[in-house]
This record gives sequence, C-alpha cells and structure tokens, in this order.
Amino acid sequence: MKKYLSKKLLITGVSLLVLGLIFILISVLIGASVGANGVLHELFFLIPLGWLLILIGGLVLIVAAFIALRKQDKAVNLAIRQKEEKEKQDKNSEK
Repeated sequence: MKKYLSKKLLITGVSLLVLGLIFILISVLIGASVGANGVLHELFFLIPLGWLLILIGGLVLIVAAFIALRKQDKAVNLAIRQKEEKEKQDKNSEK
C-alpha cells in the first residue's frame, strides 16, 4: 500500500517536539539563582517557548496524520468504486 504521510511534515513535527523538550530540559538543568543584590537569575523564556514548540509540533503531527488518513480513505474508496464498476460491467457482459 502506498504511503501517504508527508516526510516533511513528519520531520518538522518531530523536530519541533524535540526542540521544545530540549528547551525545557535546559531550563531545568540550569535552574535559577539569586544574585548578591537579590535579583533572580533564570532563563524563564525557555519554559513557555519550549511548551509552545511542543504544542506546535504536536499540532503539525496531528494535521499530518489527518491528511494521510484522508488521502488513504480517498484511495480506498476509489479502488472500491473501480472494483464495483468492473464487476457491474462483467455482469452486464455475461448477459
């Protein structure tokens, strides 16, 4: 059976998910510290950016899956219709 999943969408979605996880992991590993003057030092922007990339990557993969399912469904329906038409023609030619 033909593959309908787009490699570009798959690579994009997985890359975004991995990048988001890396951002969150970096923010956890680096952590936060309070300076001598009482200022908090942390890479806070990595947390929402990581979650945003995970969300976008997940949406890209969901859209890719729906597109692949739709293409496969169309191909299967076309094959069924062609088979039914052929059977109908064979039945008519026998008469």
